[in-house]
Amino acid sequence: MGGAEAVTIIIEVMDENDNTPVLDQKTLHGVVSRGTPAGISFMHVRATDGDDPATPNADLRYSIIQSEQSSFHIEPRTGAVSLTEQGVSHLHQRDVGPFRLVVQAKDLGDSPMGFVAPGNLEIIVAENTWRAPGLVPIPENRRGEYPYLIAEVHWNSTEVAYEVSGNDIGDLFMVDQNGNIYVTEELDRERQSEYQIRVSALNADGLLYSEPLHMTVTVTDENDNPPMFTQSTYHVEITEAAKKGSLLLELKAEDGDDPKTQNAEIVYNIESQEPRDGFFHIGGNSGQVTLLEDSPEPNTYTLVVSATDRAGELGGLTGTCTVTIEVKDVNNNPPVFVQNQFAPFIIAEDSAPGALVVTLTAADDDVQMVNKAAEFSVLSGNEDETFGIKSNENGVSIFLEKGLDYEQLSEYHLVVAVRNAVELCGAEYGPSSTAAIIIIVGDVNEPPVFTLEKYEIQIPEDAQPGAVIVTVRATDPDIHNQTNLRYGMRGDGRNWLSIQEDSGEIQLRRPLDREQYGDTYSVQVTAQEAGDGGLSGSADLVIQILDVNDNIPVLVGDYSSEYFCTPRREEQRTLIRAWDKDSPENSAPLTFTLPNEAALRSQWMLTAINGTNAYLSMRSRHLEPKVHQVPIIITDSGATPQSKRVPITVLVCHCNSRAQCMVDVGKMEGMPTLASALGIILGTLGAI
Repeated sequence: MGGAEAVTIIIEVMDENDNTPVLDQKTLHGVVSRGTPAGISFMHVRATDGDDPATPNADLRYSIIQSEQSSFHIEPRTGAVSLTEQGVSHLHQRDVGPFRLVVQAKDLGDSPMGFVAPGNLEIIVAENTWRAPGLVPIPENRRGEYPYLIAEVHWNSTEVAYEVSGNDIGDLFMVDQNGNIYVTEELDRERQSEYQIRVSALNADGLLYSEPLHMTVTVTDENDNPPMFTQSTYHVEITEAAKKGSLLLELKAEDGDDPKTQNAEIVYNIESQEPRDGFFHIGGNSGQVTLLEDSPEPNTYTLVVSATDRAGELGGLTGTCTVTIEVKDVNNNPPVFVQNQFAPFIIAEDSAPGALVVTLTAADDDVQMVNKAAEFSVLSGNEDETFGIKSNENGVSIFLEKGLDYEQLSEYHLVVAVRNAVELCGAEYGPSSTAAIIIIVGDVNEPPVFTLEKYEIQIPEDAQPGAVIVTVRATDPDIHNQTNLRYGMRGDGRNWLSIQEDSGEIQLRRPLDREQYGDTYSVQVTAQEAGDGGLSGSADLVIQILDVNDNIPVLVGDYSSEYFCTPRREEQRTLIRAWDKDSPENSAPLTFTLPNEAALRSQWMLTAINGTNAYLSMRSRHLEPKVHQVPIIITDSGATPQSKRVPITVLVCHCNSRAQCMVDVGKMEGMPTLASALGIILGTLGAI
């Protein structure tokens, strides 16, 4: 048998219906509550069968085989017992039950065959106890064990299960099989103060016996939240002009506890004030911070404010904040002079501008520099601006702006005012904001003063000696010490002038010569007080010497070397220059003309170039080769013109191709000149 293979044989034992169903209990007891709806099972009949559960041999069917009334129904497959509509009606009656029924369990399913197991069923009718617990209060933060029983519900039935539900309850609540409702952990009222819970009673199939009960759980407040200000620090700015009772700030604190209880009833208090107490007040209930006094001192004040719940009673919780109140200075104090009445100040009339008269000091009780800033002015007594002022932070200096003159004004009464640079608020300027200054001008002996600092006159240069050309005048400024004056002169280096000592008349001593010494002559005239040590004053005398046409024009230059070629050459000409010593009005432009002689004008011609120059050239093409004397008349441009006839000696000669003069010595008249000699030489050289 060594080659044989193993074979697996499966023997299936077929079930035979040889077991009778067995009820769990021979006599079953059940409870049904009034109000149970028809068709909702309240108990089950259960049986077991020892046969194969996968075969009809163990497929059980339940039924009621004997009943006093048709009040109940049993579901064949599950054994669930429920009321019929008729049964619901019976349960409404006052005295009903208990009910006694005979039930059976049969195998083989719906087949009429099969084993049966009968049993008894007694059903008691119970009152409907399904009622809501009402309002359930739970203290927040409760200490102790959890789950903690808070309520209970009950549904009278053989089979019942309970369930809790609701929005936002999470796992905070639970219910056990007996209908006891528990809270599972501490509650926080500030997180949620109330819970709406639905409690349901369910049968074994999870169906409602009745509408769910509604239960309200309220979390009762515990004082576990201190008041909290909306800010930890506050800053307020006011001015010192604020009045008593002025509202500065309204503080607000919030308490997370129940606003309907004392736990959230807040009172306010100022715990401390720096730098001093007594300026500020806070309303205990309102939180309004107000002033206790008028016009607080400019400063920065720090208040620590508390908010206490439970209306401030013992055990209340407290929160604090810091309030900074900045009292700003306003310009409510006018500046005043430290001293505003003075003895007269004396200043000599010869004091130089810039001399200090007096310095005034002002004070201002305001705090901020912008409100202390002062401006000074002279209200009266300085209309001619003799005095100036120079201001600094808290004072003003009065100084001399212009020269003084005792004889014109010997005393000044100044009213000086001090004002703030910004507008004064809630106050007025008083007498202390002005100062009266009396300035007396001290008389000094002053030198004589001429009526003019400079005398300027014009005199024609032909004025005659002895003529009075000007009279100078001087006065003594010292009206209380008048003396006679003596006139004199300095700087008359040419000795042209003389002055009368008593009258100041100035005369010509000698004739003037503008062309020799120029057109301006300056001297200094003096006036001196009589007596030893008398002061003197001076003035300048500037004489403008007016030109007179007293000079005739003169020819400038030597023309003896000039020559002209005959026949005439067009490019040949001689430049004639003249000059007049007189001023431009009596000199240039000069005119150059030939005498009114026909023969001369037919031979020569003059061409003007400008006011002092002209060209002389041949008009005739042929002139006799010899030395010619050409007369020229030169006339100036004066109102009464001056003229002079001037001869010009020129040589006319034959010229070679190079325009060089060739002179026949034998034909020359008179003694040879430099020009003739030059001509001989040039002619000889040209011939060679």
